[in-house]
Amino acid sequence: MFLNQKGNTLVTVIMASGIAAIIITGIAQSLTMAERQKGRLIADVAALGLQMDIKKGLSTSLLCERNFVNHNSSFGPTTDNVRVQLANSEVIEQNHTLTGYQFEDVNLRASNIQNLGTNSAGDVFYSADLVLSLKRKNSSFNIMPKDIGSIYVTVAADGSVQGCNSSSMFEMVKCGNNELKVSTGSGASDIPVCHTPAQLLGQACPSGHIPVSTGTGITCATTQEMLGSVCASGQVPVSNGSGISCEVFTAARGVTSNPSTTGPNGAAPTEPEPPKLTYNFIAREQSVCEASVQRRLGLNESCRIGGGCGMTCGIPNGTTCVSANPTRWGACIIQ
Repeated sequence: MFLNQKGNTLVTVIMASGIAAIIITGIAQSLTMAERQKGRLIADVAALGLQMDIKKGLSTSLLCERNFVNHNSSFGPTTDNVRVQLANSEVIEQNHTLTGYQFEDVNLRASNIQNLGTNSAGDVFYSADLVLSLKRKNSSFNIMPKDIGSIYVTVAADGSVQGCNSSSMFEMVKCGNNELKVSTGSGASDIPVCHTPAQLLGQACPSGHIPVSTGTGITCATTQEMLGSVCASGQVPVSNGSGISCEVFTAARGVTSNPSTTGPNGAAPTEPEPPKLTYNFIAREQSVCEASVQRRLGLNESCRIGGGCGMTCGIPNGTTCVSANPTRWGACIIQ
């Protein structure tokens, strides 16, 4: 053997082949893993799309009726799997295969079912959480269950499903033409009730009272209390064509006292003083108040905040007499 002979020994060839085999195996494994990751990603994206389709199909009472109510004859505490129609008209059933989504062993389960109560018609209201479980068709990928969210279901007295909604119970209850829907609480599961306006007023205020706005809320008052808060003592509210003014009771009715035929000690009777009229102008805006004074009395009177008449003292002076409407523009005029 010559030292300068060119070529590779058998040992060198074997070592090179082993290294190449290791490299090729690593590349093959990487490609296989990448392919599996790609398949898992595709499955997860498809599962997310199915999850969103189910949520959208239950998002309103109308959609829920078409996609849920029409495919479930009953619902109650023992319900496990439920049926839901998808946008492509496929229906999720127990252990179902969805061809359009390439999923099999698809189940939509109802859990945490709660009885929320019963209305006067005997309808029972339930809430439940929906969970989607599924597997990619012809694949061993494990896909995590998907949370669909809550659903509210109305079941009639005969056990049939009448309605459903995925937002709140408020959307579930339907009222008559002359009724108003009223919430009984602040939670999404509170069952609203239907009332006529008369029933609402009867519940809001005790007998003999009517609701009155306070500017920031509602209070209950009798008619007498309402008149007392508008006009001073001995006065009644009178329409002036554009608002309300307050006048003394006798003047408003056009009644005057009959003078006596003789005065004290037989003296000639004195002419009674003509009754004075008190006008109380109240408005939310200064211009409206002053325009009302001009139309009613022909006066260019300036209205001011708290300028309306006091409860029992007439023209307010800021100390002993305070306006009955201290936060409104007003003018108290006695003639």
